Amino acid sequence: MNWVNNKAGEFWEEKIEKADMNKILAHRYDYERNIIPTADPVIILITTDVQKDYLVYTVRAHSLRASFLLDYGILSTPSDIMMLKGVRYINPVDREYCASYCLLDSGYRTAEMYEFATMNQGIVPLKGNEGKQRLPVTWQEIKKYPGKEEDLIRPIKLMHVHSDFFKEQLMIHLSKGFDGEGNFNVNDADWFLFRDVKADYGRQLTGEVMIEDEDNKGRIKRYWKKLHDNHYFDCEVYQLAGRYIIQNDLQKLQEKRKPVEYVVEGAPR
Repeated sequence: MNWVNNKAGEFWEEKIEKADMNKILAHRYDYERNIIPTADPVIILITTDVQKDYLVYTVRAHSLRASFLLDYGILSTPSDIMMLKGVRYINPVDREYCASYCLLDSGYRTAEMYEFATMNQGIVPLKGNEGKQRLPVTWQEIKKYPGKEEDLIRPIKLMHVHSDFFKEQLMIHLSKGFDGEGNFNVNDADWFLFRDVKADYGRQLTGEVMIEDEDNKGRIKRYWKKLHDNHYFDCEVYQLAGRYIIQNDLQKLQEKRKPVEYVVEGAPR
């Protein structure tokens, strides 16, 4: 960009696509934290963003038609994930669910996360790849610790996530429900937050923006740029990656479901 502007004397146009925090918080819906607001069958996923001294997490209940944030916060150690997996969540017809899987970011503290995955059921290590793979999700069998010849306790399947694909999908979900004048209709939305979610959650979902750089010859480069803390943004991206791999299971659950009419008033159908 600097070369085009300063050397070639040509104009480089930068376009930014980002989420609006107020529009994100419009997805707050009238249900309580840790409560599933639909009678539709769901699969619950935990996703984590690993930091140096802690892990950031989200918990979502995914039905075939919508997704509901149940919880989010910070964990001190990976072992806390197993306590989180044991939490029971209840829906309007008193059915209880626990998280089926935890998608664990293993791009940082990799050896530690691999070892944790080998020792605990339902832990799916993942690595985000920005623009480096063709499919939204691919899998790789890992048998050894990174950079070592030492074998893991057992082989694990590493989930490679096309981060750019799911970031754009997240922007699409967060735009649903809004008409051309910016009015929000809950019945047209499908990606929800519980009613007491804090503003910082919405702020972090604006932590990355899509930038388009275009020169005077029409050549365009699109990439994501981090603006500020974006841990929950990453967790939501991983939730969409998780939803991608459980889509068939959600379809089967919905097909087996007995008709139940009672749901929280105003819940998406």
